[in-house]
Amino acid sequence: EPKPVMAPAIPEAASLKIHDQQVLSPVLSSVSIGAEKSVGEPPPLLKSVKSVAEKPAADKRDNKTINTDLIQAAEAQLALGHTYLKEQKDREAIKAFKESIKLNPNVAETYYGLGFSNFRLGRFKDAADAFRKAINLSPRMAKAHYGLSLSYQELNNTSGVLEEYKILESLDKTLAKKLEQTFPQYNFSCR
Repeated sequence: EPKPVMAPAIPEAASLKIHDQQVLSPVLSSVSIGAEKSVGEPPPLLKSVKSVAEKPAADKRDNKTINTDLIQAAEAQLALGHTYLKEQKDREAIKAFKESIKLNPNVAETYYGLGFSNFRLGRFKDAADAFRKAINLSPRMAKAHYGLSLSYQELNNTSGVLEEYKILESLDKTLAKKLEQTFPQYNFSCR
């Protein structure tokens, strides 16, 4: 198991926590399904997650109702994952995000959270894989491109960092500028 990352390889950031707040603030402020509760009090939808996921195939309810229940259970797991992210409980967050993916594998935000949690734990390849999946589902998700560029930096993939920078320039100038400041050694503006 890789050793948890205590601070990113970012010269300007005093600690990972400060960096997390800058990158995650749009994500964490958008969570609304019960994430405002403490982890000790799971969102109301979580109470039915297991029962929904374990319903027998011969359930007499119509497929639309079952699909709605699965989507709600996936949303509840996503919200729980974000709650764990806020509390820096990354291993628990990963479990919640993976459960959400099992229930609904088509939500880019879930893969973004999975990538971010893996990044903080120093699992940079897993982080990059998750960020790429988020991007496949939502190509204009700038924060996923930013996370992927940070992962590429940790994996010593210079061409990947440069490619993500070019994409960020067209998607989100603020994150592109942040990447320039984070990695001045690349001289992005001269390329």
